[in-house]
Amino acid sequence: MAAIIDNSNAFNTATWARVSQLSEAIMLELLGSLIFAVVMVPIFIAVILGLIWGLGEVFNVLSNIGHSKESRNQQQQAQQQQHR
Repeated sequence: MAAIIDNSNAFNTATWARVSQLSEAIMLELLGSLIFAVVMVPIFIAVILGLIWGLGEVFNVLSNIGHSKESRNQQQQAQQQQHR
């Protein structure tokens, strides 16, 4: 009976040592994933804001191409007359 108890203690000690090693590995993986997320979130936000700004500039250029200076001057004069 004592031999069975001794073997179970040896098994438990080996098992807990292995569980401890696995939990350390898992925690390191989680820490690495957290660091990756913390670094990548601001980068993706900057990329998205840059795309929004860039598209705004593109559409501003396209909008200015469609309007001649004369028609813009006429519109500005009409707006000034309405405000008077």
